[in-house]
Amino acid sequence: MSDQSINTLTAKERSKYDTLNKENINFLMERYNRVNRLVIADMVRRSSYHYPDKTALIFGDRSLTYAQLETESNRVANALLDLGIKKYDRVAILAHNTILKAEDATSKLGSAGMAGLNMETRLEDAVGKPVTTIGEPGEICGKGPHAMIMYFKEPEKTEDAMKGGWFHSGDIGILDEDRYISVVDRKKDLIKTGGENVSTREVEEVIYLDTRIEETAVIGINHAKWVEAVTAVVVPRKGETVTEEEIISLCKEHLAPFKVPKKVIITEALPKTPTGKILKRDMRDTYKDLLSDS
Repeated sequence: MSDQSINTLTAKERSKYDTLNKENINFLMERYNRVNRLVIADMVRRSSYHYPDKTALIFGDRSLTYAQLETESNRVANALLDLGIKKYDRVAILAHNTILKAEDATSKLGSAGMAGLNMETRLEDAVGKPVTTIGEPGEICGKGPHAMIMYFKEPEKTEDAMKGGWFHSGDIGILDEDRYISVVDRKKDLIKTGGENVSTREVEEVIYLDTRIEETAVIGINHAKWVEAVTAVVVPRKGETVTEEEIISLCKEHLAPFKVPKKVIITEALPKTPTGKILKRDMRDTYKDLLSDS
């Protein structure tokens, strides 16, 4: 990628960028009590649709716009190296599998929208068949010029992600009556309990209704009867006290019985990566034998 494709930020632009993002994050934390992956992804997706010339990727004092990422898509790897990102750093660039138009923002709250520009999007079940039933969960899959081509030097991972010529996002979504897609969970986080699928995000949203909760993560752990038991790991806010019984009671008010946690673990902190991502896989490993005798 040529140097002309990379913008150098002035000190004023950098200051403005940092200020705006600090304000945005503070607002989200006040409004939602936390900032999670889905909220951030939604902000990025909306920005890419409405503001193609705005900064899409920023590293140090250099940046790329969405339009530049689009036109330089075949050379993004080199661009990232130019920006100083090392070989094993993890970087995600959002593909436009779905787009929610501005006029639908209020009538389709929480929706990811419909297929993006030049994209085909559908939901697939566990055997790769299209899911068309309203409210039935399926993996969000996309096909088109925005979809990835491969994982570099990882043919098996590529083959798994591109089954049938469709890019499998790893996100689970549902269709509404107008065929709009809403993301309900990550495929790897979906809990299979008693023959039913439970969205961890749905249970977490209910637990966050309790303003005493700082953070929570819902996971599935091994259970002899249910295969996986819905389990909530909860961190109370500083100075607050919450009990397992209170969390279960709250969930019973808002959720179907099979979605209510079988166990609630109260702890001081959740395991996270250096960038703040909650490590559910670590918690599944830590608590895997907690209900083995149940």
